[in-house]
Amino acid sequence: MTRERYDELVAEGRELTLQEGQIQWRLGDMALEIEPITVPGGLPGEEHRVRKNMAMFAQDIDQPVPTVLAYRVTSGKWPSERRRPEVPWSIHRILGRLDESRFEVVQHPPMHPTRPGVCRWTDESAKRLVGWRVHTPRSVQEKVEAVHDLVGDEQVAAQVATDLLRRPAVAAAAAKDETACHLFNQAQRRGPRVAEPEPDTPQAEPDVPDVIAPAAPAEPAADWDEVPVQQVEDEPEELERPPSPVAPVVRKIQHTIEFLDLVGACHKFVAAIGRLVPSLGRRRLSEAEIETIHHNLARVRGVLTELRPMFPQVSDLLRGVALADA
Repeated sequence: MTRERYDELVAEGRELTLQEGQIQWRLGDMALEIEPITVPGGLPGEEHRVRKNMAMFAQDIDQPVPTVLAYRVTSGKWPSERRRPEVPWSIHRILGRLDESRFEVVQHPPMHPTRPGVCRWTDESAKRLVGWRVHTPRSVQEKVEAVHDLVGDEQVAAQVATDLLRRPAVAAAAAKDETACHLFNQAQRRGPRVAEPEPDTPQAEPDVPDVIAPAAPAEPAADWDEVPVQQVEDEPEELERPPSPVAPVVRKIQHTIEFLDLVGACHKFVAAIGRLVPSLGRRRLSEAEIETIHHNLARVRGVLTELRPMFPQVSDLLRGVALADA
């Protein structure tokens, strides 16, 4: 196929996409006429009626209910005078996740990734702008998130981690992570889980590292009737070990790990709230939903308040995040 023919097909395909978008806009406007969005998020108690009427409309026009609902919401967020005819409907749907700034943002498309000098919205550029996952990750964070999605299974994750650690540069970078080093050393101390040997099957001797000293020869068992009482009472003093010189280092590492766990918990909380709250849009919550949210916030506040007597330094943190009484 020649380049000229390919460009012709692209032009025709874009024209058909825009025509499809006009159909989607029209269906969304019809759904809005049936069930107008009078208040962002809807009025209390009307969600059941809206879904019922939208389900009836979708069935009568042979369309999936979620599709019709998406048409209605998108049309509600983009009045006809604010829609850009050169921008596909799918881009309007994604940018609809933004606030009022979406009307200005849609007018300034970014540079096309494969067409130098061409500014045009693409599905992935719009998703990046609103914080959605993309199919073709580019930044380091996007690639890391994509890899995490693929290695959700522990067995797969272990095999991938083992393969990656065989790269000298990767191993060197991982060695700088104190938490990773601690967990790896802890796993080494526990040792691999070995299955029980079959009966009458000779068991291989364990591979003992050279750094472990051989066991001392066993002393003959003492006859406790002949051991003086004073010797038995003094036994615990003889068994006491001097403090380990590495104990402060271990405590410092443990403190660092616990601190990182706390930071990670805060990050997960903020990330989850930042992801879920915008997904609710401006929908008005029911009384039951509001009560559930208040109940869970009270649980968070209670846990943090209980920590204050034990950890006075936490009081400033609580005052800053306003989750407990100052």
